[in-house]
Amino acid sequence: GALGGIIIRGTTSVTVRGNTICHNDGANIAVLDNSNPTVDGNVLTNGAGRGLVIMDKATGLYRFNMIRNSELAGVYVGRQSSPELIANCVCDGKAAGILFEDEAQGRFTYNIVCANQNEGVAVHGKAHPTMECNVVLQGGHGG
Repeated sequence: GALGGIIIRGTTSVTVRGNTICHNDGANIAVLDNSNPTVDGNVLTNGAGRGLVIMDKATGLYRFNMIRNSELAGVYVGRQSSPELIANCVCDGKAAGILFEDEAQGRFTYNIVCANQNEGVAVHGKAHPTMECNVVLQGGHGG
């Protein structure tokens, strides 16, 4: 789709599980406007934008997802969002694997981030995520 594959906006009761979401012009999954979904066990691949976007005070649980071959950041967390990212694999992207900015928070644990052309994980501005027990390797600009 032109705007993205799955757009979740302003809701708390959505579960996205076991899907393959690919070849979208925007984000493969975008979570916006205070949404609090569970995104579990999906494959997000070959997107022209970001693989997973979490912004505008969104939260939620994101686990066991494979996010690969994104043109922009594999996972973008911004605009005061605070997700929990657990045991995801973010790899082979053409930009940063995971990008936190704009006062983003959240927990980032047990993830594998590898072989992205820019940073494996980038934290910009006033973002302050908690990162524990991750594997970040083969990033193009510093891991």
